[in-house]
Amino acid sequence: MIKNLYRLLLTVLFFPLSLLKRKNIMLFYSDFDYADSTQFVFEETVKQGHRAYYLSKTGNLDKIPNEFKQYVLEVTSIKAAFYLSRGKVLFLTHGFGQLPLLFFGLKVIQFWHGVPFKKILLDSEFDTKKFHSNFLNHIYIKLYKKRINLYDYIVSTGERTSQIFSNSFGVSAGRVLNFGSPRHQKMAEFKIAPRAIKKVIYLPTWRDDRTVLGNTCEKILSADFQAQLCEENIQLDISFHPFDQVFFSNYFNQNPNVLKSTFNIYEQFNEYDAFIVDYSSVAFDLSTITDNVLFLLPDIKQYQSERDLYVDISEVAGELCATNQVELLELLREIKNNTNLYNNIKKLKFVEKNDNPIQKIIHFVETKIFE
Repeated sequence: MIKNLYRLLLTVLFFPLSLLKRKNIMLFYSDFDYADSTQFVFEETVKQGHRAYYLSKTGNLDKIPNEFKQYVLEVTSIKAAFYLSRGKVLFLTHGFGQLPLLFFGLKVIQFWHGVPFKKILLDSEFDTKKFHSNFLNHIYIKLYKKRINLYDYIVSTGERTSQIFSNSFGVSAGRVLNFGSPRHQKMAEFKIAPRAIKKVIYLPTWRDDRTVLGNTCEKILSADFQAQLCEENIQLDISFHPFDQVFFSNYFNQNPNVLKSTFNIYEQFNEYDAFIVDYSSVAFDLSTITDNVLFLLPDIKQYQSERDLYVDISEVAGELCATNQVELLELLREIKNNTNLYNNIKKLKFVEKNDNPIQKIIHFVETKIFE
């Protein structure tokens, strides 16, 4: 309550400034805090000499490179409010979060936080049907569309993804920019994992009902299964979705194979030879650097009954699909022995090759938005 009142106060104080002619200033904000595509584009804009500021949820500068620290502002600070009222472009990965309501005069570019695997926004009943009453849902969707329409542009990773974004955001095709993902550009700098499987990471996404996932992880971390992995000379780590970190820390906090969750997990991918995923868009991200993407789907029927997907998960997983730890171990053995088993991620073309998306995005701002 106090935080919301403070945001409102900042909005009232700086609103008159937002009515003046805005300056060529780029602003960046993410629910991931200092991470992901907003981080990568921000750092490049600073290197190129643009006026740019990163609005941090926490204001924690510990992990931010020294050359960028002076341009990182806590989102609720007076400085952040000032630049929100004077800047011209705002980059996001999610919604407007904790920002003061000073972004209405900005051009807003939405990176989105993943290639859409699960149906999102206007395509998703999970997002649009919040009430039992059809009348209330109708009103909610109208308001929802107005909020989504605050995004002027959405950055896409390919033609198929562009069509999904156009429909789910309810915008014309001209507002979807098929430039590619800054995250994928950075991931391309990693080494490509060979088929020699020694170090593997399991990256389950969050879900409302964590029962099956919890049971599966208990079996994976059991002494018996770990011994079987050891015989194969395989180390298997788990990194839970940050939204699940608190829930699962009660069970696995002391286990050395459970990593502390972070939204910057991408920076650790080059340490692993293979990746185990489920219903997360991280599968599409990983397809840009390796073929060693396996699917572990112990709760597939339950999950698909609760969330609509853009594609059949079995179509995506192809031959690299397991429903329990026994099948998973067999898949790892087969891949380790160079068996020609593959998923179908690349064939679906959610992610297409785009050269230097970071520079394309900066060039778009320079030529289409800045004066």
